[in-house]
Amino acid sequence: MIVTMTIELIEPNEALHQSWLDARTEWGGPHPHQPGTALGIAERLGLNLGKPEDFKQWVQELNAQPHGPQTPHTVPATTKR
Repeated sequence: MIVTMTIELIEPNEALHQSWLDARTEWGGPHPHQPGTALGIAERLGLNLGKPEDFKQWVQELNAQPHGPQTPHTVPATTKR
């Protein structure tokens, strides 16, 4: 059986905090090894992503990140164009 699904990328926002915390727990807790997740930004800023206000600041930082040119071999990390 082949299952097809569509995934929609959405801009990060602070309303996703609880969902993000749940996903982080599934990955192994507050310090999982998750390459490409931009957790280094939170660490560099001294943010505790378990706190809603720190999560909000992290999301703002993520949304302020520039994005590179898309090629046929890359997946966009943002909805911004």
